[in-house]
Amino acid sequence: MAVRQSLLSADDFDRILNDYFGRNVSHTPRTQSVSNITGEESFTEGSATDVFSYFLKRDQPWTFDKASNIEGGDAVLLAKYTDAVEKDDLIAADGETYVVHDVINVPGVFNEDGSVELIYSYCNLFLKS
Repeated sequence: MAVRQSLLSADDFDRILNDYFGRNVSHTPRTQSVSNITGEESFTEGSATDVFSYFLKRDQPWTFDKASNIEGGDAVLLAKYTDAVEKDDLIAADGETYVVHDVINVPGVFNEDGSVELIYSYCNLFLKS
């Protein structure tokens, strides 16, 4: 008999978004390419889609610890893993555009066979300059 250890299911995350914190933001995926001649990086933007997620602006973009300051970003986005938000994508909310700097995919269900079901993505956002 397979044993599943569930910390947070996809239905739980949907319920949190629908009942409490969810809102639409615009997500534009980007593909990075590097020139063979100059080595210069460039991005090609895809089509923008609305993503129902949790979006929060940060007042303090630094996390302080004993060793040093850790850059924390201008905003945080919690999006469903299935929305495929990735590093360097664009997020537009409240009239501002942000670049996804870091993405941490968070598991919610651990299966006996060692597989993991990812539920949502924690995204660290910086204002686009």
